[in-house]
Amino acid sequence: MGTLSRSDNNAEVYAEYIEQMIGGSAHTLQDCEALLEKQADYICLGPFRAAASNHTAVTLGIQGYTAITDLLHSETPILAMGDITITDVAALLDAGISGLAVSEAITRDFNSIKVFHQLLKASSTQEQRHSFK
Repeated sequence: MGTLSRSDNNAEVYAEYIEQMIGGSAHTLQDCEALLEKQADYICLGPFRAAASNHTAVTLGIQGYTAITDLLHSETPILAMGDITITDVAALLDAGISGLAVSEAITRDFNSIKVFHQLLKASSTQEQRHSFK
């Protein structure tokens, strides 16, 4: 997967040369809108909550994700990120999130992968390549 920065061109320009999904990181509704204009394949939106090492980050929480997904009305997958735990999954999915970036939780407890797969109704044994279009 590739990632667009704010100064990058349209994702379709890159897709012509590489066979990858191109996404980007967003922190606000305006960031999401800019990535949609660039035709990003997915958006990582966060942080959900501040990590222990970063108490100054502005966080979205469930209300922020709900507000942004309600306003976007987009088929582009929105992935939540930022100190997400197993207990957050149901509420994030209810908020309109398509998936999760949970490297911190998995680093803390590698066995949590199975639980995340179950909560997301994803296969824990079969790798799948998805096309969001």
